[in-house]
Amino acid sequence: MARRWVASPWEIETELRDGKTTSPLVPWAAGQPLPGQARRREGAAPCVIPLAEAVVAALRGDVLEARTGGDASTGLWVRRRPRRHTRGERVLRFAWPRLEGLRRLDADLGLVLLLEAVAERQRATDLLDAWQALLEAWEGAERELDHTLAVPLARAADELWYWLIYQDAEPLPGRERRQTLEVESTCTATPDPASDDLAPLLTDVDALAVYRDTGLVVPSRLPEALTRRVEGATFQGAQLGQLVLAMERGLHAMLVGPRGTGKSLCATEASRYATGSSGRSKAMRLCSRWTSWAAMCRIRPRRSTRSHCRRSWPVAWRWAMTSRPWARRRGTRGPTGR
Repeated sequence: MARRWVASPWEIETELRDGKTTSPLVPWAAGQPLPGQARRREGAAPCVIPLAEAVVAALRGDVLEARTGGDASTGLWVRRRPRRHTRGERVLRFAWPRLEGLRRLDADLGLVLLLEAVAERQRATDLLDAWQALLEAWEGAERELDHTLAVPLARAADELWYWLIYQDAEPLPGRERRQTLEVESTCTATPDPASDDLAPLLTDVDALAVYRDTGLVVPSRLPEALTRRVEGATFQGAQLGQLVLAMERGLHAMLVGPRGTGKSLCATEASRYATGSSGRSKAMRLCSRWTSWAAMCRIRPRRSTRSHCRRSWPVAWRWAMTSRPWARRRGTRGPTGR
């Protein structure tokens, strides 16, 4: 059942500030004064954690697609990557004072507000200046998110807070957004295919600079999932980098293709190269409870695949048919038929 509620900008800000006080994405911002302040702020203030999480999510490329009809008043359609341990991508439609597809006030609100600022580039100069400085610092850090980005990241989150409350107005009494935001938890809208995709502007500093000068969306680089290469891997397709990236972010993935295209090889090598903070393969950690059944493929690979990767499967390479009577019959996949 769809949920609908109404909130003023100050009620939204209170919910965001009080709803979450810590986050593993921004551990430096837990209740501490902002290390980097917005232009309009006087004095230090604690960081609004969900807005800082929105900044991190945008940097990581979680926004897959964002389209508008050319002006934010016509509506903004956003498709974002699913979160860890969740199913399906999230679709939101935003045009103040209405937002569809948001189940609760969290970092997703920050994402759509950031894209609203991108769509209204002539008004959101403070926020876009902070975002461009953050992208430059991120490029200088070789696109690695660590404590060295704390100051520009906090400044971008603070500017996002001011955009939420005041947009481009000065922070004076009576200058905040006057209309209340109507929020509905379901969204059935579809984007305008002829409109520009604004998502690359959140991760491409050169494209953002061109867009701010000319209004044209001209991405200068491909997404990370398409350009990532795994050194020393036998599988040479771009699918390996995409699968490794998905596993490192805890996302679901499915390989579909005809026989002999390398699905088993791709899954096997991805399980070896996708590592977490401990350095151990995530596939091995997730599938350690299985001892003799293929974790990645769930069916017995062909002999040629096994001979190539015999010693490098994420789980024991001795298959179930060598130890279980029900699996010795040719063509039997497992006790559940999977």
